[in-house]
Amino acid sequence: MKKSVMSLIVIGLFLFNITFVLAEDTNITGDETTYFGYWKDIFMERNSMEVDYFNEHITVSNYFITEEISGDTFTVNFIFTLDWAKISIQENQLIRPSDSVIKLDKDYVKRRSSSDYDRINKIETLGFASFEEALSYINQITSTEGEVSIISISVGIGKPSPWGDGDLYAMFQVKKNDTECVLGQINLVTKEEEHWDKACSVLEDVYKVEEKKEEKKEIVCPDLAELPPDFCENGEETKIFDEDDGCRIGSECHKVLSNGRKAEIKIMPSTASEKAIERLGELNFTVEFKEIVRGKKCAEKGGCKIIEEGLVPTYVMTGEKKGKFLGLFKIKGKITTEINAETGEILSIKKPWWAFLASKI
Repeated sequence: MKKSVMSLIVIGLFLFNITFVLAEDTNITGDETTYFGYWKDIFMERNSMEVDYFNEHITVSNYFITEEISGDTFTVNFIFTLDWAKISIQENQLIRPSDSVIKLDKDYVKRRSSSDYDRINKIETLGFASFEEALSYINQITSTEGEVSIISISVGIGKPSPWGDGDLYAMFQVKKNDTECVLGQINLVTKEEEHWDKACSVLEDVYKVEEKKEEKKEIVCPDLAELPPDFCENGEETKIFDEDDGCRIGSECHKVLSNGRKAEIKIMPSTASEKAIERLGELNFTVEFKEIVRGKKCAEKGGCKIIEEGLVPTYVMTGEKKGKFLGLFKIKGKITTEINAETGEILSIKKPWWAFLASKI
C-alpha cells in the first residue's frame, strides 16, 4: 500500500466563500457507498474529528473503486477548508488484495491503513487572519520587501509523529533581487518557520492577490450532451467529476475482464461497425462482444517465446460478401473482422481459405 498521496494542491479560491454544488452521481454502487462509510469512520477516528467538524471543513468531491489485477482500491477525493486555505487531498485504501477474491471488511481495512496516511489536526483557526497578513509576516521575518510567492500549502510536513504533525504549512519564496531569493516554510497555525538564502527559481505562485469579495458564489454545473444509447452497453459507466467544483465533466466506460483486468471501452459498437464498413464495405455485419486472448511473440535463438499475452475486449464483426469463384460462378464468402474495443485497432480480418480464387472477396 503506497503512502497516501498528499501533495495537496492548493485551490486558488481562498478569497471567496464558495458553496460547492456536487452533481449527484447516480452510478455509485453499493460497494462504493459501503467503503465510503468505512473511510469516513476511519478518517474521523484517525484525526479525532466529530461529525460537525467533518461537515464544516471537509467537502467530498467524489469516490470510486478501481479494480485491477494487483487488487481493488477505494479512492476518495476531498477538500479540507480552514479559514482562507483550501487543500485538495486524495486518499486510497486497498480493499481487496491480489491474492483474494473477497473484499476486506471494515476492521481489516482499518488495520491495513492505520499508518498509511498523514494526520490532520482538528484546527479551529489559522494563525493568520488573512492571506495578506501571512505575506506581510513572511516579509517581516525574512527582513525583505520583495514579492512573496506561496509555492504550496501542505498538511503535516513538520516533525514526524509518525507521519507529520498534522498542522498546515506553507512553502514560500521571497525575491531579494533579480537573482537572489529566500526560500522557506512556515507553520500557518503556530507561525514557526525556517528559511534560507537560495538562487531564485521560476515558480508559479499558487495564490494570487485579488480584490476580496464577500458574496457567496454558487457553482452551476453545465448540462452535458446526452450519450449515445450504445455508449456503454458492454461495460459499466463511470462518471468523471471536476475536483475543484464537483461538476460532472464526462463519463468513461469500463469492463472488468475475466482475468480481473479493468479495461476502458473507448469504442462503441456503432463506431466499430463504421470501421469495418470503411475497410470491407457494407456487409450487414452482426456485432458480438468477446474477450480474445492475444499475444506478441519474439524470435530468439533456439525458437520463440511469448513476451506479452492477455485478454483484449474485442468486437467480432461477421458478414457475407458476394463474389465470383474463378471469375465464373457466383459465390458468397463469410468475412470476420476483430476490432479492439479499447483502441479501435483492426486486429484481424478472416476470409475463407479459397478467397484468393474468388474475385471481390
